[in-house]
Amino acid sequence: MPRFIPPLILATSLAAALIPVPARSTTDAGSQPRLESPGQRIAAALALSETDPKTAAGMLEALRAEQPILDDYLLYLIAGIRGRSSEESERILLARLVEQHGTSPVRPVAAKRLAELLERAGRTEELVALSTELALPAKRSEELASVALSAGRVLAGTEPKRAIEHLNAARRLAAGAPPALEAARIVGRLWEQHPELAPSSAAELWNECQRRAQEGDARRELECLDRFLSKFPRDRHVLDATLRRGVALSRTKGRIAAADWLEKRAAATSSRVGKARLLFAAAAHRWNANQATEARLGFERMLALATGIREEQRARFALGRIHEAARQYNAAASYYRKAAAGPDESLAHESGWRAAWVSYLAGNYEGAAWAFGKAAARARNDHSLDGGWEASLYWQARSLEKSGHKDRAMLVYKRLLEESPDGYYALLAEERTGLSAPPPRVEAPPDDPPHLSEPTLARSITRARELHRAGLADFTRREIAAGLALVGPGERRDVLPLLVEFELYAMALRTALDLFHRGLLSEEELYAYLYPHAFPDVIRKAAAGNGLDPFLVYSLIRQESAFDVRAVSRADACGLMQLLVPTARRVARSLGSTAVEREDLFVPERNIELGTAYLAGLFRRFDGDEVLVLAGYNAGERAAERWRDRHLEHERDEFIELISYRETRNYVKKVLRNVRNYRRLYGSQAVASGEGGKQSSR
Repeated sequence: MPRFIPPLILATSLAAALIPVPARSTTDAGSQPRLESPGQRIAAALALSETDPKTAAGMLEALRAEQPILDDYLLYLIAGIRGRSSEESERILLARLVEQHGTSPVRPVAAKRLAELLERAGRTEELVALSTELALPAKRSEELASVALSAGRVLAGTEPKRAIEHLNAARRLAAGAPPALEAARIVGRLWEQHPELAPSSAAELWNECQRRAQEGDARRELECLDRFLSKFPRDRHVLDATLRRGVALSRTKGRIAAADWLEKRAAATSSRVGKARLLFAAAAHRWNANQATEARLGFERMLALATGIREEQRARFALGRIHEAARQYNAAASYYRKAAAGPDESLAHESGWRAAWVSYLAGNYEGAAWAFGKAAARARNDHSLDGGWEASLYWQARSLEKSGHKDRAMLVYKRLLEESPDGYYALLAEERTGLSAPPPRVEAPPDDPPHLSEPTLARSITRARELHRAGLADFTRREIAAGLALVGPGERRDVLPLLVEFELYAMALRTALDLFHRGLLSEEELYAYLYPHAFPDVIRKAAAGNGLDPFLVYSLIRQESAFDVRAVSRADACGLMQLLVPTARRVARSLGSTAVEREDLFVPERNIELGTAYLAGLFRRFDGDEVLVLAGYNAGERAAERWRDRHLEHERDEFIELISYRETRNYVKKVLRNVRNYRRLYGSQAVASGEGGKQSSR
């Protein structure tokens, strides 16, 4: 299959957007003068800035005169270089940038640095004015949150009311990010010092509790909820606040403490619906704390109230899972069948699948084949990995195989391969039968360069090309994102190949999916954007150095971050391979590498270096078992070891279905699916270049 190679040229209509670049001589004796792009000249100046900042700044000043189209970015870079010797010079240049370039994508970055300088210099009014103009009206921006945080800090000692306004803006602009969390701590301290400024009404306090929940600070959320429940015991949000307090309590003192407290609240509640919801939440906490017997009793007490609430379906499903884990398959099947009649269609499909699954586990393969067939018919348009059509069809075939109906099983496998050739269960069907699914149909973008009629987008592409040539990846991303935000789907479709050229793989993937759902991109065109050959040199080198299959590295990155270099999870896992800072530092020490800071994890080379080293360590720990490695990467080594010890006797496909964490179970399936699709798309090249992997699997 030919490798997907997007066109690397722009429309001729863009040529006029760049100011002509003069020829510049190379330093090689006897060579002819060559044309250097503005991006190459920026890169050269930045490289020189470490040893000769004065000359580097002069080079960029000269380029400003030649290339006004890049003035904002050049001004920012010059300010940074000049700031090494004079913060006053840096401040003046950044202030000019913020004032003169109101729509520039680099303006928030400049404003953040300007705010730091103003705070350091004690220029309070200028700082507050900057925050008032930029941060208070903004929607979401971590950089502008930092501006508002700086303003709030300097006002906290003298004008606490104004300080809180700016600090709450920081919290709104970047909920859960470091500047927002620091702002929240300062706000809490100011409310303690000035109680009259704290939220006083039920609505204000409830909004504050919800904000703290978004910020992920369970301790502070718990304090807020306690205050709310104490001051407003009859408010309409009391039940929701009680349930939220259970969640916050589980995160601070553990799930058992949360369950104990919720059960006490349930006993004191007169409302049958409220009691049922509280008992359900308590039982769920006990189940997740591995208190299966207590959880079962709690779910049964909740169902005995017969309130008809939606949680009843979830309680029956949970009871099915508890009995399944105890290998009480008849009881499990009974609860699953009842859950399959519930209102949540997705859960109903999974429940129907699990009713068949426990028959399979019990060795009733004839009954399982019939039940999986019924589940497949009900879930025909459900393609989820838990109980969807493909899962039901595959396990119907496995059940037929187990019961001796191999010819019928083969027909089902063939149907699965024909109708869902790209999925996880097609991978399993190929392994069972030796057959191959139809190859992926891939349509590369046209060879003709895209014609960009929208001037604003054309300007953004021109600027982004030079920023990319300069190695300024974050600025390239910001520039393209700003340009795409101003145009319609048709123009975004034209730009797709250029996003790949600029190594904006995450943006290309998201844009392609959006266009596909709008009916503007065919499935054949979509495929290569879903499985990009991203950062090939970096991944190939890191994989080879750690004895890993590069397709596995691609596939894991696709699932962890969708190739978003700046991805950050709620747990603060960072970058392409979603590494936690402590994990990254531990791996770096084991490699004898330099110290790791959080920002380092947003550099693709560094993130992939550390992530592949960590992945290789998991392969050593689990003796090359790919499934356990992936489970360990997602849920932790101890959880993977627990599943291995509990289900050691099962075959690989059965073992994966028995992973008890839904997120991890589906994570393993998706990564294995990704590996297969990467091989289907790029496999012949990988074999030719020696990229095939050597890991063993279950």
